[in-house]
Amino acid sequence: MKRIASIIAVVFALVVITSGVYAAGKDAYEFKGGAMGKVTFNHKAHQDMGINCQKCHHKDEAGKEQVCSTCHTKDSKVKSKDAFHNSCKKCHEEGKKGPTKCGDCHKKK
Repeated sequence: MKRIASIIAVVFALVVITSGVYAAGKDAYEFKGGAMGKVTFNHKAHQDMGINCQKCHHKDEAGKEQVCSTCHTKDSKVKSKDAFHNSCKKCHEEGKKGPTKCGDCHKKK
């Protein structure tokens, strides 16, 4: 009986630990950025500032969180470029913090 309880405790601990890692995401993401050049987004810095996940992320019609580009394509009503600019740039302008000029985010090779 103790063995089963120990196994359950270990499995539970692993689930808790891995769910925290999954929720944290990667430290940084790189986006193509089109002709203006690639954009490196420091995800960890935004998390460390305490920004709520829902400030940037929303769920699809089925209620599941998705990668932005799943819904925001070049053919969608709200294209990925517009989604990022409307979210990121707008937040930076409103908060008077963070980059707001093209070259601040977009880096050509």
